[in-house]
Amino acid sequence: MAATPALSVLVLTEDSAQDAHTTVVNLLKKTFGILVSGTGTHRIAFEPQSEREHRAMHGNRWKDRTLRELVDLRRTIATKLLEDEGEVPGFVAFHFDGDRPWNKRAEAENPALFDERIITPVKQLLTGKLTLAGREEELGRRMKRLLVIVPYYSIEAWLFQNIDALRQLCCGSAAHGELLAEWQTNRATLDETWKPKDTMFCVGSTHNATLSKGFPADEAFGAKASYAAVVEDLLQAGDLLAALERTLEFK
Repeated sequence: MAATPALSVLVLTEDSAQDAHTTVVNLLKKTFGILVSGTGTHRIAFEPQSEREHRAMHGNRWKDRTLRELVDLRRTIATKLLEDEGEVPGFVAFHFDGDRPWNKRAEAENPALFDERIITPVKQLLTGKLTLAGREEELGRRMKRLLVIVPYYSIEAWLFQNIDALRQLCCGSAAHGELLAEWQTNRATLDETWKPKDTMFCVGSTHNATLSKGFPADEAFGAKASYAAVVEDLLQAGDLLAALERTLEFK
């Protein structure tokens, strides 16, 4: 018998790879375990994006203000953030890459575009729905159910933190060996690497799902770079923490 979920998470990612959903889900599971130790991830329903949502997300298409699917994407997000079916709260995990090294994050255009294309319209939709229901005071709490996942430079900067597995996948060149040693000594340097999947070209992004399985969340958090910033932000999401705590009740 399938476990009754304590929360559900719609996973949206701009990564168009076939294994993108699995990769992001694995990262979320590891991250939720940091937020609430012992989180029962088997009690979390991770929902894949629909084909229409995929068309709106992949290849940075969500940044295109003329995209027809963008209106539907916003409505889907707003609806999910209001979801509390059977006391199972709904969340949305939205992944996009910073596309800049961490030390140049102030120059990144994607966060500002995300605020403009997604955050502001979704907030307007929620405001309308909550006002009609006489529940305007819930707006801030509901918006925090939108879990924003932004790696710098890209998601590979996080996945390559699984250095032991990465070393096994690598071609074994001397240059890559030195790079791996540097990353292992100072994990924060991964976030400063320009296009890490091109830097480690023999691995690229073809093994992301494999690398995500052993993602060393504690070490990545300790690097105090983009992953730590995301974790610190999620720690402010009260509904999420409460829902993750509920997964412990089923053990």
